[in-house]
Amino acid sequence: MKVPGNSSIKARLFIGAILIAISSCAFAQELPWLRTYSIEIGTGYRPLHMALYPTSAEEEAYAELGQSVYLGDARYPVLSLSGAMRASRRSEYVIAAGVSWCHHQLTQYSTFGIDPDGKPRYDLNDGKPAGWANSKPFATLTFRYRQIWTPGSAVELYTGVGMGLSSRTSFIPLPDITPIGARCGWEHLYFYLECTFSPVASFGHGGLGWRF
Repeated sequence: MKVPGNSSIKARLFIGAILIAISSCAFAQELPWLRTYSIEIGTGYRPLHMALYPTSAEEEAYAELGQSVYLGDARYPVLSLSGAMRASRRSEYVIAAGVSWCHHQLTQYSTFGIDPDGKPRYDLNDGKPAGWANSKPFATLTFRYRQIWTPGSAVELYTGVGMGLSSRTSFIPLPDITPIGARCGWEHLYFYLECTFSPVASFGHGGLGWRF
C-alpha cells in the first residue's frame, strides 16, 4: 500500500483548515441573529373580545342606577408592549402584554316613583345623555411565533401564530393569528404594521420597535 507523502498530507490539512475556517465564518454570521432582542410598543383596532362589552351583568349594574350604555360613538383604546427574541435568521418568539377598554356614553333615565322593594322606577322612554364613562381595563397576555420570510431586507415580511389569554373572557385561551406583518427602519429603531387577529388587537396593529 502506498503511503501518502508529506506534501499530500500538508495539502489535505490545508484544505481541512480552509473548510473549518469557512464553517466558522458561516456560524459567526448566524450568531447575531441568535442574540437579537427587541421591545415593541403599539396600538391598534379593538380586539374581538371587546365586542362582548357590555355583558348582561354589566347592563344590570347600570340599570340599577337608571342608566344604559350607548355604544354609537364608543372608542376602544388599545395599548401593547411586546418583547421579541430572534432565535434564528428566520424565526422569532414574542411575548405581548396588552390592555384595552371601552370609552362610551351613558344614558340617564328619569324616575317616576318607587317599586315594591323601595327602589326607584325609571322611565325608559325618557332618557338623556349623562356624559362619558370607561369600562374597566382588560389585560391580555399572548405568546407568538413569527416566521420571517425576507430576513435582512429593507422591509422584513413575516407571519405569526400563537395563543393568548384575556381577563375579559375569564382567561379562556384565545387564538393569535397574524397572516401578514411588515417592519422597516434602521439598525435599532424600526416601525411595524401587521394584520392580526389576536387578544391584543384585531385587523390592524402597529407601532415602534427598538432592537438591541
